[in-house]
Amino acid sequence: MALSPVSIPMPLRQHLKCLLAGVLAASAAGSMASAETDYSVDKQSFASSAQVAQLARSERLRMFVWGKWIETGQAPREIVDAMRSGLTRQGFYHDADTPNIILLDSSAGPTLAYDRNINGGLAQDSFSLGGLVFDADPDLLAIPGIVLGLGAGGVGRLALSRGSYLEATVSSAAGWAPASTLGVFDGSVQLCARDHLVRWNFLDACLVQGWSARDLTNQSITRGSMALSTIFETDHGWHEVSGQLARTEFDEYAQITTTLGIESVWDRVVTETSVTFGVPVDGTTALAHRMALDVHWLMARQPVSLSLWRVTARGGSFLGTSREDQSIGLTYQWQASGGPLVEIGVTSRDSTVDIFDQVDASFRLRFDGFGL
Repeated sequence: MALSPVSIPMPLRQHLKCLLAGVLAASAAGSMASAETDYSVDKQSFASSAQVAQLARSERLRMFVWGKWIETGQAPREIVDAMRSGLTRQGFYHDADTPNIILLDSSAGPTLAYDRNINGGLAQDSFSLGGLVFDADPDLLAIPGIVLGLGAGGVGRLALSRGSYLEATVSSAAGWAPASTLGVFDGSVQLCARDHLVRWNFLDACLVQGWSARDLTNQSITRGSMALSTIFETDHGWHEVSGQLARTEFDEYAQITTTLGIESVWDRVVTETSVTFGVPVDGTTALAHRMALDVHWLMARQPVSLSLWRVTARGGSFLGTSREDQSIGLTYQWQASGGPLVEIGVTSRDSTVDIFDQVDASFRLRFDGFGL
């Protein structure tokens, strides 16, 4: 459906001018003198960029791009409404002296997946060490199969002041494999304090607790993180750069990591690039570094994503052999209009201890949009 330009209501335009200039304390209904702006960017290119911005993972980056489009006076009514809704969800219209709930949302949907390791077992049935070949216990081997499941999640936000809010997110997924009668469960709870600092600079502090349960393995993680981000524009795109410091506690060890990332909205594509470095953990095979690239675009007006990552983990040993793992993964996602999300992926791990070598292929079909 084509989007036609509309005139922007003056109070909203004035509020966006204030927002984009970093004067977030101004009222949307207040009056403000505005200077002339040179909008020399190609309008057709701007429209395609602003429309593909909906694929950005960062809600703030989407608001930034849409706000720039609204400044030109050429944005369609749908974008104006989406911008107003986004500003409300991020607490920029919160003027009360007391905290106020600005978002409550939840959804659930069925899933269908192929899992190469339903029970959390070993991928290899044998391994060699010192010229000798050892067979793994058959009861500890990975079991593949089709998994039928149900996923659900919810999010709530409590505005504290203009542009600052608390966010609670809950997600869970349970599945059952008919062929092996095995069950799986994954879940997480996250609490974040999201703060606007000045202009387009933000500070986020998060605490997350995650669980994963399989027949042979049960895992849990606790992670605390602090992230600083800034949003800006260049001649060819709009970008959010972020830096994160995190401490993650696993069942067996804890590790500190740092992550640098940039998400960009271009003419017809959104890209995400990140690199993570982990502090070595004595006696444990832990993350050394991770590099990731995600590309999102619209194909026949439907969102498509391609993700590529590479991980190096080192440290520790297995039966006297030093261990280092090199892993790589590729995932393709396609979202049907009003329909399921289709995900196809392949991962490979090459280890100095061959019992940990692994090649996996996965398929997942997820139906979203069942509001609760």
